Amino acid sequence: QLLNAPRLESKGVELDAVFRPLDGLELGLSMGILDATFTDFTISRLKFVLSCPTQPNCPPEQEVLKFSGNPLVAAPPVSVNVRISYEMPLGTLGTLTPRLDASFRDKTFFVPGNAAEISLGQDSFSKNEGASQDPYWLLNARIGYRTPGDHAEIAFWVQNLTDEVYLNNSLDASGGLNTYLDIHGQPR
Repeated sequence: QLLNAPRLESKGVELDAVFRPLDGLELGLSMGILDATFTDFTISRLKFVLSCPTQPNCPPEQEVLKFSGNPLVAAPPVSVNVRISYEMPLGTLGTLTPRLDASFRDKTFFVPGNAAEISLGQDSFSKNEGASQDPYWLLNARIGYRTPGDHAEIAFWVQNLTDEVYLNNSLDASGGLNTYLDIHGQPR
């Protein structure tokens, strides 16, 4: 189901900095801080009922989901990237450059309902409707060799060095039955 939120509010700031304290040494920092919430977002949909007194003819129920006040989808409050690289000249043999970079993502929601208020008929209650990823760090390593005169480069790298298990996305694949299709990030 394609959903469209009528109103949201988003405030944030980004910082990018590069430091070169020594010849060949480079330190980088990128940071984002975001406060993004749905300010007006209510939908109505049919919820399929798995059991009822008149089985097997259980009629779907009308469900109202209120997402107002919830965090925006795929918008972590804090994201950080740091890197360090050191270019080592090898004289007439070229240049060797090892590099480490790490990235942090704060808790991220993949659907709008991390704590939606749900109404079914006369009953109203809160329920965890959203799929999310807890905060996590990723570490990557790379070593590159450049030929003299910078005509060619060969590099070897390892992504997700610590083999962190994390979600890149999670899709509501249920039509209201609270089943999610999880899409995991790349392993090491």
